[in-house]
Amino acid sequence: MAATDGGDAAAELKKRAERLRECAREAPSIARRLGPYLDEFVIGDEERPAALGT
Repeated sequence: MAATDGGDAAAELKKRAERLRECAREAPSIARRLGPYLDEFVIGDEERPAALGT
């Protein structure tokens, strides 16, 4: 039974590793698309007086 559990755990780790690699491949593309959108909010926050932010 332990060998099966170990095999199942190894298979699960392999699936999780592949999913993580997929996400890592997609991350730069998503960051490029979101960058300009997020920059608008950062610039907007920088223009606000510090007293209002805290």
